[in-house]
Amino acid sequence: MVTRLGRIEGLFGRRLDELDYRAIAELVGSSDAAEGEDLDYKQAHYRPDDRGREELAKDIAAFANHMGGLLIIGMAENNGVPSKVLDVDLDDARLRHIRQVIVSNTAPPVPYEPIAVHNPAAPGTGFLLLVVPRSPAGPHAVTAPASRPSKDTLRYPRRGGSRTEWLTETDVATAYRARFAAAAEREQRPRRH
Repeated sequence: MVTRLGRIEGLFGRRLDELDYRAIAELVGSSDAAEGEDLDYKQAHYRPDDRGREELAKDIAAFANHMGGLLIIGMAENNGVPSKVLDVDLDDARLRHIRQVIVSNTAPPVPYEPIAVHNPAAPGTGFLLLVVPRSPAGPHAVTAPASRPSKDTLRYPRRGGSRTEWLTETDVATAYRARFAAAAEREQRPRRH
């Protein structure tokens, strides 16, 4: 089941799991499809080094810690507006790498759904959509790579407009209280038989 993102589904006029290559490619030049709180573009796959892993984890956790969102890999942007289609490889190794990075570099691991949208004219390439729901398990931290000093091991990103903000200690404490209060409330609800 694909996460529902109302504004983005409205942009396409259909559910995210029903998107085809053409619908995404037609975003080029549309200011209505500009990056925002729930939408981000990357022209290529994240680099396979520490910096790339940290960037991927940050982008995914920022959506989960805010309102959820869609990351489209394979689309360039200019001032936030999609500007050019740049198909990426959609092989299983890429998907496994992304899964491994998210599981290993977010705490708790962020739930997300990958959707490969193939280019019918170039098999094995196209857009990779990473759909991230707002997470009830937040706040999600990004774990720093081993090459970083230990004082920066956990950082908590959140989407703010089309950028990433970092949660303060007070924001993190508030988010944890909200998580535990919601869990307690769910537990207190009468069980239906």
